[in-house]
Amino acid sequence: MNVHEYQAKAILKDYGIPVPRGHAAFTPEEAVSVAKELGGGIAVVKAQIHAGGRGKGRFKEPEAGEKGGVRIAKSIDDVRLFADQMLTNTLETVQTGPQGRVVKRLLIEEGAQVEFFSPLRGERPDANAAGVYLGGGYPELHGSALASNTGLWSALKDLHAAEAPIYAECGGFMVLTEALTDTEGHRWPMAGLLPGFARMSGKLAALGYRHATALRSNLLADPGDSLRGHEFRYSSWVRDADTADETAAWQVRGTRGDTPIDTVGYARGNLLASYLHVHFGQRRELATRFVGRLTRRV
Repeated sequence: MNVHEYQAKAILKDYGIPVPRGHAAFTPEEAVSVAKELGGGIAVVKAQIHAGGRGKGRFKEPEAGEKGGVRIAKSIDDVRLFADQMLTNTLETVQTGPQGRVVKRLLIEEGAQVEFFSPLRGERPDANAAGVYLGGGYPELHGSALASNTGLWSALKDLHAAEAPIYAECGGFMVLTEALTDTEGHRWPMAGLLPGFARMSGKLAALGYRHATALRSNLLADPGDSLRGHEFRYSSWVRDADTADETAAWQVRGTRGDTPIDTVGYARGNLLASYLHVHFGQRRELATRFVGRLTRRV
């Protein structure tokens, strides 16, 4: 049975499985209409043929352009251009063979352009970034390199002041504090967007799955909303206990019945940070909510 991507996603949606918003389009006009329905922001234009490797494929006709069968459209005009180029032309992939397959329909989905940067190489997010995600890692192993990347701290502070959403998990959370103290006692200055500092210890501080309930509105959830996450860390966040409850992001408990309940993290305005790792795949609304807070700043 041959099923196009948009048809497969419709089946998944019927069974309650989260999928990106989007619709099939058979003409450039329909593609533009779908893009407008999605909000007119960044969209993904995908050729629908019965073959894999579409993104790395190439069209046989020069008028289709040099890009493959999956393209990021930054505007409605881009959607129209890509639809004009892709529809009725022949996409060749590793699965189609040299003969390729004619593109007769497209899938237009909501999307965002992702740019990566390496703090360890002295890089920083673009000044016009619509938002920043700082994932987990081991910043305690790279204290000197991180502390010397003062341009990163300045960029994060500027984006925070401009109300660009910043979401940080575990290692990303640690570097947003005022400082990081490693196992040898060295204190490395960090971004300073969060009060207090992260202090490494010689023993495991937390490990396991967590049920988390939002204590206040944040980038991912409304008060009372629950989600699942995971903690694995050898550090603790040292800060003023008197003000901790005013900005705590989550109430968490482990999956075992005897696990104590705790309040963790920091949530204020467009900044959310904690030791909690959260997989966005558990509920489509998590990514949708975060992307919805992004602001075009160019």
